Amino acid sequence: MKANTARKYRLDPTGEQAERLTSWSHTCRAVWNTALAQRIWAYRSAQRKKLRAVEQCAELTEARREHDWLRDLPAQCAQQVLRQLDQAYDNFWNPDHPAGFPQFKGKRERQGITFPGQAIWVRRTGR
Repeated sequence: MKANTARKYRLDPTGEQAERLTSWSHTCRAVWNTALAQRIWAYRSAQRKKLRAVEQCAELTEARREHDWLRDLPAQCAQQVLRQLDQAYDNFWNPDHPAGFPQFKGKRERQGITFPGQAIWVRRTGR
């Protein structure tokens, strides 16, 4: 059995690094909002199609070729945003879960970037 674990790390970035991390968090928010809008549109269309991360990852790959600002974000982070949106929908459709419908993210909300385990390298600098 594989256990999923999450860890939070406190970063002490330089000014340039902080600016890049902020840019990445805004890109993650844009990916979330765009993916959510696509899913709402696809479901409200005549076919009532339900999009998942697998289909949207293919579109994400195409969009990364066209847009520099999207290409700057590590691909695993953008894919993780789509997986998180899948989980938000799964929680919404689960009658035993109290989650509501996934919401669009605002610019002033709490920012964050999720890096899958294989996408980062952690180095200990102190105790």
